Amino acid sequence: MKLLKILSVLALILVLAPGLSAERYERDFLATAVDVALSTTAVNVTDFTSRELSLPDNLLLVGISCTFTRTVGSVEEVDFKFQFSYDDGTTWTTEPEELTYSTNAEAVANVVVLYDAEILPGVTHIRLCEIDNRDTTINLTACNATLVYKR
Repeated sequence: MKLLKILSVLALILVLAPGLSAERYERDFLATAVDVALSTTAVNVTDFTSRELSLPDNLLLVGISCTFTRTVGSVEEVDFKFQFSYDDGTTWTTEPEELTYSTNAEAVANVVVLYDAEILPGVTHIRLCEIDNRDTTINLTACNATLVYKR
């Protein structure tokens, strides 16, 4: 378990660190960030429209940053859920990949930005499919996710 954590941190550093590669790309999933009320799930197509972001060929490792604004935190969580396509966006996975964060994560001026590294062999496209605010006491505003990679 400790080795897995170390490898994840190293992978994240390689994806996000400036200067280790020729070019760094950042692409937002949502053109406009979305607000998610307490105990509510915002869903792609119904509550927001996610861009279907294509991944360059032979790209294995990406970073995903998830951002939201809160007034105060609690001990609850927010889930950002993603779907993948392996056939250029024709079909999408039915079991989304979930990134879960505490709504009480460290914030700067009430803005929380959290990063994860993902290994995505064979994935051609990715999209945000749900934001689930499981917090029962606070609304989240300006929720968005960004795909980060280097080429």
